[in-house]
Amino acid sequence: MFIYETLNKRTGMKYVGSCVRPEHKAKNYFGSARSITADIKANGHNHYTKKILSRHETKEELKQAEYEWHVKLDVVNSSEYLNKKYGASDKGTLGYKYTGEQSRNLSRAQKGKKIKPTTRKAHSNRMKGRTPSELTLAKIRLTKAKRQMLNATGIRKRGSSYEVRINVYGNQMSYFYNSQHNFEDVRQSLYDLIRPIISLYEADVKRLKSESEITIVEAPKEVLTQQGFTKLDWGYNAQYCEQRFGKISVKYLGNFKTAFQARMATLFYWNRLKKLEYKRAVLIQDNIEYFKDKKS
Repeated sequence: MFIYETLNKRTGMKYVGSCVRPEHKAKNYFGSARSITADIKANGHNHYTKKILSRHETKEELKQAEYEWHVKLDVVNSSEYLNKKYGASDKGTLGYKYTGEQSRNLSRAQKGKKIKPTTRKAHSNRMKGRTPSELTLAKIRLTKAKRQMLNATGIRKRGSSYEVRINVYGNQMSYFYNSQHNFEDVRQSLYDLIRPIISLYEADVKRLKSESEITIVEAPKEVLTQQGFTKLDWGYNAQYCEQRFGKISVKYLGNFKTAFQARMATLFYWNRLKKLEYKRAVLIQDNIEYFKDKKS
């Protein structure tokens, strides 16, 4: 990586820029200014020369050095240079914040364009090693849930039946519908299932934004006093137990891949059986807290 100065021998105009590629792979690279690239495309690069001003090991050092060279040579105010702004500085691209209208115009321009695999990989490498904040993770969860409801993703066709997959804090929940239900019925069911989850995510984002203390509320009058599932050789069996006439009665509710799904099914059955009228969001939150406490 190096800082270079390009000279047009015909016009005497100069350009100072930076290059992250090795020198032997950038012999014919003379800059990214439109005036230079257009001239090279029309007349070739024979009338251009380039000299190395400094060499650097990291991109951060390269950006800082580019800015220092621009200031030292006063490239913006000098009539000898083609540079229109100081390189990687707050006056250039680094740290620059777009206005609302600029952001909207960029969004419209990029709409419908497909990202190349190499570009996607570069974006991934740029974020590698960075730990997102809790607020960022909460916003990502909320955005994904809204997209799922808007685009009806997560619906899978299984022969003549359907499967709906929903992620709640990283745990996948599956719901199955037989051939009596059509796609519109399943999509409406997806909407009904995901709305309370979106409300839950919105509350998380609002709480993290305000950075306020968690409000402690009273526990529900009715709580599930049993585990609600048993471990099998494959997966988990959802079950609801209650005492009748001095004996324990067990209601089996089906097999599930995870304990979270099995207990969730038990909670839904218990809510209907007891006519407690708890909202799905409350039951989901109760299940999440149960497994958090169990893990700790």
